[in-house]
Amino acid sequence: MSRRLVALADAASAERPWATARYLRRLVATRRIPFHKIAGRIWFDVADLDAHEEARRVEPPALRQVRQRSA
Repeated sequence: MSRRLVALADAASAERPWATARYLRRLVATRRIPFHKIAGRIWFDVADLDAHEEARRVEPPALRQVRQRSA
């Protein structure tokens, strides 16, 4: 299995507007996201960043449920 690792600065890019460097450092400090520490630098697997983003996805309520509440 091949991993694509990106450094903290690269993880906090325009590609991921939710991932600021400060937010990623906080996730690392609280151990809420997997990371690698190599030679004193923090690296992330791109798949882990994508999984973290997907885990925070909020689905809208079903249209039927919304109609029942307003009736």
